[in-house]
Amino acid sequence: MGGVLVTLAVAVGTACAQMFMKAASRPGLGGRSHGLRRDDLLFWTDWIIAASVALIGSALALSFAGKPVPPLQLVASFLALLLGVTAFPIFLRSFAYAGRAEMEKWGWVVTANLVGIVFLLSAVLLGVRVYEFS
Repeated sequence: MGGVLVTLAVAVGTACAQMFMKAASRPGLGGRSHGLRRDDLLFWTDWIIAASVALIGSALALSFAGKPVPPLQLVASFLALLLGVTAFPIFLRSFAYAGRAEMEKWGWVVTANLVGIVFLLSAVLLGVRVYEFS
């Protein structure tokens, strides 16, 4: 459980730092004091890539250490790459984006980020199991 909490804290902290850097570096838009847009709150790409790299990295580490890689980890790594890097972006492009290449509704921003954090937490949980029980 500690790994999950640390992961959530790092993910939220990183997202906050990114938002601060974006807000500080952009001039205001349309009379607003900041230049942030709805799409600036999207962090799912960072989290899905981090999850994919973590799953593959831990599988490689186990392999190089001469330990067997659990089949569940191989399947999860493949699915994370397949769904997170190919299918999910296509899904979002088809349903979540308007003609201006911006997300239509706040619900899509929340949904995309929730999917990203689920991928990341799944990788952490799987990684914790791999190192605890192998």
